[in-house]
Amino acid sequence: MKYSLNYGANQTLELEFPEANVLDYRQPVGKVLTDPAGAVMAALAAPLDYPPLALATVSGDHVVLAVEPGLRQTEAVVAGVVFSLVEAGTAPRDITVVTGSNLRPPLAHLAPSMRQEMRTMLHNPADEQGLQYLAADQAARPIYLNRTICEADLVLPITTARLPESVGYVGGYSGLFPTFADLETQQRFRAPSTADHAAHQRQRQQEADQAAWLLGIHFALQVVPAAGDELLQIVAGNAEHVVRQARELSEAAWLHQVPHKSSLVIAAIDGDEDQQTWDSFARALSAAMQAAADGGVIVLLTSMACQVGPSLVRLAEEHNTDVLQHELAHDRSVDAITASLLADARDRFEVFLLSELDGDLIEGLGLGYITAADQVARLTHGHKSVVLLGSAQYAACEARALV
Repeated sequence: MKYSLNYGANQTLELEFPEANVLDYRQPVGKVLTDPAGAVMAALAAPLDYPPLALATVSGDHVVLAVEPGLRQTEAVVAGVVFSLVEAGTAPRDITVVTGSNLRPPLAHLAPSMRQEMRTMLHNPADEQGLQYLAADQAARPIYLNRTICEADLVLPITTARLPESVGYVGGYSGLFPTFADLETQQRFRAPSTADHAAHQRQRQQEADQAAWLLGIHFALQVVPAAGDELLQIVAGNAEHVVRQARELSEAAWLHQVPHKSSLVIAAIDGDEDQQTWDSFARALSAAMQAAADGGVIVLLTSMACQVGPSLVRLAEEHNTDVLQHELAHDRSVDAITASLLADARDRFEVFLLSELDGDLIEGLGLGYITAADQVARLTHGHKSVVLLGSAQYAACEARALV
């Protein structure tokens, strides 16, 4: 039987397997929203355990939308929020969109006249003038956040719902903090121990929760992603209830109950440039590792063309895993968690990467370099069980046994 796996913005790989050999998780469970902007407006009009957004603002309030990087359907989601605010009496000039990435224009679905009145701002964690002291955390460390967010009358975090099993997950507010915090805080959250140790993960989650509470976040909006730059659900309302329900919806859609681990896992990362990142790579690799038998083969299908950071450079230069993990434990670069995960993966599995990166670079990282579909097809020979993961940057797997 033929199976198609979508990766990158619009690329497809076709493979053929006996149907009995395949565990097929190419799509999440659920129906795709046909009108994301309309779904946002509906969610804001009837939020979870909270009055409609229209009642949360008054004329003249400065409203800030804090949009997490990598949000699927960014333009439609932002448009739905802006339409709701304007209908409630907020003037476009009183709305600012703060983003953590400039890869997608957040106002693209709005009329030119409205775009001209609104402000957009790209958060720079290294810009001290663009930061404001909020308070001290429980460890007496100063909390610095984006100044525009701190000075707003109403802040609406717009974030992606992720699984707790997702690499780097620190709770439902991580799309706000440390995303819009200072550089030092972001670097501290990038420590591999954040992903490796449950106690450290809980501590980071408490920090994020505290920052949201100090900022006065009572209302939030989260999206549950689908495959192919689509959405499954919009959840808005009381922030705590939104986090809880969005997590439950994400688990229903993206937590795959795999009956057994397999000798071959093929995981695809789909989406535009904002999805083709080392963070997405780490999340997809982690999901694949959860479904793969030790000594098995993992193939990652991507269109990544992004640069490597200092931790991945270190990974390419040091092949003693014990020494490497000790050194990576002290790294705080943007790719430290990815490098630590990859160091573990290349010891336990054969990992191959299809991407737009240089072949020498990929092989230096200890990965197999593949460039074409026929190479992937050759890797599939001789495997009795195959797991196919679509949009693997959102997925997680729970496997019960080995085959």
